[in-house]
Amino acid sequence: KAAMRHRTSEIELCREIAGGNMDAIKKAIGKKGFNPNMLSEDNSNSILMLACARGHAASVKALIKAGADVNYKAKDSRSVLHKAIEADNAEIITILLKAGAVKQQSLPHTRCGLVPQAQQRLGPAACI
Repeated sequence: KAAMRHRTSEIELCREIAGGNMDAIKKAIGKKGFNPNMLSEDNSNSILMLACARGHAASVKALIKAGADVNYKAKDSRSVLHKAIEADNAEIITILLKAGAVKQQSLPHTRCGLVPQAQQRLGPAACI
């Protein structure tokens, strides 16, 4: 039962992150044993990826500060940075790069791992 309750609270936190609820995120981060690299409901994407995909810059900053891995890759080889790029969110892309996200994380369907909009936004240096 305890494991079930724990997983239920993780799912609830994922929903709060998806909604950008900073009060709930801060409360979760403050709890002993909080895992900033927890996986979302699909068990592939990290909660940081979820925040990036939803465009919640404040959540992204809080999770990075709590120790989230900015270079985590999901089962499909997409990284946290890919999620921000796919969401076309320049603010979050910049936050991740400043936090140490690796630019060159190739995917089979793109020249350097960045979608065309991001290649334009970040310039040729993004593919080096």
